[in-house]
Amino acid sequence: MKKTVKWILTVMSILVMAFIFIMSAQSASKSSDESSGIGRIIGQIIFRDFKDWTSSEQIGFVAGINHSVRKLAHFIEFAVLGSVFHLTLSAWGMKPNVALPVSFGAGAFYAATDEFHQLFVEGRSAEFTDVLLDSAGVAFGCLVVWLILTAVLRRRAKKGEAAASASGT
Repeated sequence: MKKTVKWILTVMSILVMAFIFIMSAQSASKSSDESSGIGRIIGQIIFRDFKDWTSSEQIGFVAGINHSVRKLAHFIEFAVLGSVFHLTLSAWGMKPNVALPVSFGAGAFYAATDEFHQLFVEGRSAEFTDVLLDSAGVAFGCLVVWLILTAVLRRRAKKGEAAASASGT
Protein backbone atom coordinates (compact mmCIF):
# COMPACT_ATOMS: atom_id res chain seq x y z
CA MET A 1 0.00 0.00 0.00
CA LYS A 2 1.19 3.50 -0.66
CA LYS A 3 3.36 5.02 2.04
CA THR A 4 1.12 8.09 2.33
CA VAL A 5 -1.96 5.98 3.16
CA LYS A 6 0.00 4.10 5.82
CA TRP A 7 1.00 7.32 7.52
CA ILE A 8 -2.45 8.89 7.21
CA LEU A 9 -3.99 5.85 8.93
CA THR A 10 -1.28 5.91 11.60
CA VAL A 11 -2.00 9.58 12.30
CA MET A 12 -5.74 8.84 12.33
CA SER A 13 -5.17 6.15 14.98
CA ILE A 14 -3.28 8.62 17.12
CA LEU A 15 -5.94 11.29 16.63
CA VAL A 16 -8.74 8.92 17.65
CA MET A 17 -6.79 7.96 20.78
CA ALA A 18 -6.20 11.66 21.52
CA PHE A 19 -9.91 12.39 21.07
CA ILE A 20 -10.84 9.62 23.51
CA PHE A 21 -8.23 10.87 25.99
CA ILE A 22 -9.55 14.45 25.77
CA MET A 23 -13.14 13.32 26.24
CA SER A 24 -12.12 11.22 29.25
CA ALA A 25 -10.23 14.17 30.73
CA GLN A 26 -13.43 16.20 31.01
CA SER A 27 -14.93 16.55 34.45
CA ALA A 28 -18.10 14.58 35.15
CA SER A 29 -20.24 17.73 34.98
CA LYS A 30 -18.79 18.84 31.61
CA SER A 31 -19.20 15.33 30.19
CA SER A 32 -22.77 15.15 31.47
CA ASP A 33 -23.57 18.55 29.91
CA GLU A 34 -22.34 17.30 26.53
CA SER A 35 -24.40 14.12 26.83
CA SER A 36 -27.44 16.21 27.71
CA GLY A 37 -26.87 18.32 24.60
CA ILE A 38 -26.89 15.17 22.50
CA GLY A 39 -30.06 14.06 24.32
CA ARG A 40 -31.74 17.34 23.39
CA ILE A 41 -30.77 16.88 19.74
CA ILE A 42 -32.19 13.35 19.82
CA GLY A 43 -35.41 14.71 21.35
CA GLN A 44 -35.71 17.29 18.57
CA ILE A 45 -35.11 14.63 15.91
CA ILE A 46 -37.59 12.12 17.33
CA PHE A 47 -40.32 14.53 18.42
CA ARG A 48 -41.31 17.41 16.13
CA ASP A 49 -42.88 19.28 19.02
CA PHE A 50 -39.98 18.71 21.45
CA LYS A 51 -39.26 22.47 21.59
CA ASP A 52 -42.88 23.04 22.63
CA TRP A 53 -42.58 20.71 25.61
CA THR A 54 -42.25 22.23 29.04
CA SER A 55 -38.75 22.60 30.41
CA SER A 56 -39.37 19.84 32.95
CA GLU A 57 -40.63 17.48 30.21
CA GLN A 58 -37.54 18.15 28.11
CA ILE A 59 -35.23 17.67 31.10
CA GLY A 60 -37.06 14.46 32.01
CA PHE A 61 -36.62 13.06 28.51
CA VAL A 62 -32.95 14.04 28.37
CA ALA A 63 -32.30 12.58 31.83
CA GLY A 64 -34.09 9.39 30.82
CA ILE A 65 -31.83 8.74 27.84
CA ASN A 66 -28.61 10.23 29.24
CA HIS A 67 -27.19 6.89 30.41
CA SER A 68 -27.86 5.26 27.03
CA VAL A 69 -26.35 8.22 25.16
CA ARG A 70 -23.18 8.01 27.26
CA LYS A 71 -22.82 4.26 26.77
CA LEU A 72 -23.50 4.49 23.05
CA ALA A 73 -20.84 7.22 22.79
CA HIS A 74 -18.33 4.92 24.49
CA PHE A 75 -19.18 2.10 22.11
CA ILE A 76 -18.93 4.30 19.00
CA GLU A 77 -15.64 5.94 20.03
CA PHE A 78 -14.01 2.59 20.54
CA ALA A 79 -15.59 1.05 17.42
CA VAL A 80 -13.93 3.81 15.43
CA LEU A 81 -10.66 3.14 17.26
CA GLY A 82 -10.87 -0.60 16.53
CA SER A 83 -11.60 -0.04 12.86
CA VAL A 84 -8.80 2.49 12.42
CA PHE A 85 -6.35 0.26 14.32
CA HIS A 86 -7.24 -2.67 12.06
CA LEU A 87 -6.96 -0.58 8.89
CA THR A 88 -3.61 0.81 10.04
CA LEU A 89 -2.12 -2.59 10.77
CA SER A 90 -3.43 -3.94 7.46
CA ALA A 91 -1.99 -0.96 5.59
CA TRP A 92 1.41 -1.70 7.10
CA GLY A 93 1.20 -5.23 5.67
CA MET A 94 -0.25 -7.28 8.50
CA LYS A 95 -2.62 -9.99 7.23
CA PRO A 96 -6.27 -9.34 8.20
CA ASN A 97 -6.44 -12.58 10.25
CA VAL A 98 -3.44 -11.41 12.30
CA ALA A 99 -4.48 -7.75 12.41
CA LEU A 100 -7.86 -8.72 13.89
CA PRO A 101 -6.62 -10.05 17.26
CA VAL A 102 -3.74 -7.56 17.45
CA SER A 103 -5.96 -4.53 16.83
CA PHE A 104 -8.57 -5.89 19.25
CA GLY A 105 -5.92 -6.44 21.92
CA ALA A 106 -4.47 -2.96 21.45
CA GLY A 107 -7.92 -1.38 21.55
CA ALA A 108 -9.01 -3.32 24.64
CA PHE A 109 -5.76 -2.33 26.35
CA TYR A 110 -6.41 1.31 25.48
CA ALA A 111 -9.95 0.94 26.91
CA ALA A 112 -8.47 -0.26 30.21
CA THR A 113 -5.96 2.59 30.31
CA ASP A 114 -8.76 5.04 29.49
CA GLU A 115 -10.75 3.89 32.52
CA PHE A 116 -7.62 4.10 34.70
CA HIS A 117 -7.08 7.66 33.43
CA GLN A 118 -10.59 8.58 34.57
CA LEU A 119 -9.64 7.79 38.17
CA PHE A 120 -7.71 11.05 38.15
CA VAL A 121 -10.46 13.21 36.65
CA GLU A 122 -12.85 15.23 38.84
CA GLY A 123 -16.10 13.37 39.41
CA ARG A 124 -15.16 10.47 37.15
CA SER A 125 -14.49 6.86 38.07
CA ALA A 126 -13.13 3.70 36.51
CA GLU A 127 -15.77 1.13 35.71
CA PHE A 128 -14.98 -2.43 34.65
CA THR A 129 -18.28 -2.53 32.76
CA ASP A 130 -17.06 0.44 30.68
CA VAL A 131 -13.90 -1.49 29.81
CA LEU A 132 -16.13 -4.33 28.62
CA LEU A 133 -18.40 -1.97 26.65
CA ASP A 134 -15.42 -0.17 25.10
CA SER A 135 -13.82 -3.50 24.23
CA ALA A 136 -17.07 -4.61 22.60
CA GLY A 137 -16.92 -1.44 20.52
CA VAL A 138 -13.32 -2.22 19.55
CA ALA A 139 -14.35 -5.78 18.61
CA PHE A 140 -17.23 -4.47 16.49
CA GLY A 141 -15.00 -1.99 14.64
CA CYS A 142 -12.30 -4.59 14.08
CA LEU A 143 -14.81 -7.17 12.89
CA VAL A 144 -16.45 -4.80 10.39
CA VAL A 145 -13.08 -3.94 8.86
CA TRP A 146 -11.99 -7.59 8.90
CA LEU A 147 -15.17 -8.62 7.06
CA ILE A 148 -14.71 -5.90 4.46
CA LEU A 149 -11.01 -6.63 3.92
CA THR A 150 -11.63 -10.38 3.73
CA ALA A 151 -14.39 -9.87 1.15
CA VAL A 152 -12.14 -7.58 -0.92
CA LEU A 153 -9.26 -10.06 -0.81
CA ARG A 154 -11.55 -12.95 -1.80
CA ARG A 155 -12.99 -10.93 -4.66
CA ARG A 156 -9.51 -10.03 -5.89
CA ALA A 157 -8.48 -13.68 -5.67
CA LYS A 158 -11.51 -14.76 -7.73
CA LYS A 159 -10.79 -12.07 -10.33
CA GLY A 160 -7.19 -13.28 -10.47
CA GLU A 161 -8.34 -16.87 -11.01
CA ALA A 162 -10.79 -15.76 -13.71
CA ALA A 163 -8.09 -13.72 -15.46
CA ALA A 164 -5.64 -16.64 -15.29
CA SER A 165 -8.17 -19.11 -16.74
CA ALA A 166 -9.19 -16.64 -19.45
CA SER A 167 -5.58 -16.23 -20.55
CA GLY A 168 -5.16 -20.00 -20.63
CA THR A 169 -2.55 -20.27 -17.87
